[in-house]
Amino acid sequence: MAKTPSRSALLARELLGRIARRELRPGDPIDLPALGRRHGVSRTVVREALADLGGKGLVVARPKVGTTIAPESQWNLLDPVLVGVAIAESGPDSMLHEASELRRVIEPALAADAARDAGRAAQAAILDAVRALAGAVGTLDRDAWAQADAALHAAIAQACGNRLLRSIDHALVPVRTLHRQRLLAAQPAEGPAGPPLLGALATQTALGLAIVRRDPERAAAHALALATAARPAPVEPAAPVRPNAPAAPPRSVPVFSPPGRPDPAADDWPETETLVRPGEPFAPLRRGRLEPETTSSALVVPALLGDAPRDPSMRAGLH
Repeated sequence: MAKTPSRSALLARELLGRIARRELRPGDPIDLPALGRRHGVSRTVVREALADLGGKGLVVARPKVGTTIAPESQWNLLDPVLVGVAIAESGPDSMLHEASELRRVIEPALAADAARDAGRAAQAAILDAVRALAGAVGTLDRDAWAQADAALHAAIAQACGNRLLRSIDHALVPVRTLHRQRLLAAQPAEGPAGPPLLGALATQTALGLAIVRRDPERAAAHALALATAARPAPVEPAAPVRPNAPAAPPRSVPVFSPPGRPDPAADDWPETETLVRPGEPFAPLRRGRLEPETTSSALVVPALLGDAPRDPSMRAGLH
């Protein structure tokens, strides 16, 4: 059962929206009594709301000056609540494009690090999420697909050994939620899964397999493909057409690549039988492919993992 937000939380969110829309700008004073009268709340509720905003670096209280909106340089722009409100606003002040660009930088780095650090339990959680995504696409269960996609990203973040990357990735949760909503909105209400969902499933499956196979480069490439496909098209004024003008080179985003780590211990390498269990919707019928046990769906998912080599030197070169 969803918890009902408190009055102070609702007031804090209202003020967050006004700040995101630039109705309140850095240096603007906040009249506490007037704010309470406007929203019909007590001074205690107002102070609790402002304390919440103060924790995000959005307001500052000074003697003889009172409470004012803090300079933007002091804002905690990686606070998930602030990100969620800021990307929901339309217009030039929306943070959606900036947050989408952040996805393209952070998620490939996170996936590459997870490919190096993930243990057996983390790998199994990633593949469980991939199976759930395939089942949701096969049955066109929108809610199940959204939950499985969130579970996949959460499992990748948990598998990453870099705590700073995990902290930054936490701020991207509302961005991915918005991107999921837009992707599902492009899916027809009736009929089988369309190209957007099928394309996303192919990339999600390849991403999960690359992490399990400890292939950081491919994991980063697939994560970048997912983030790029979700990125909204920038809204820019049309530039005047100049004859014989050379085309602008495509913008590239650097992919973080930490230094290599030693080969994983033998116990950390997942065996096939621990990842593909009998009785699942996608049970192995032949080496190299996983197919549904029934013919109700034409969906075919690649094999989750072949037999792992026993020699560590061969394992390190497996792609």
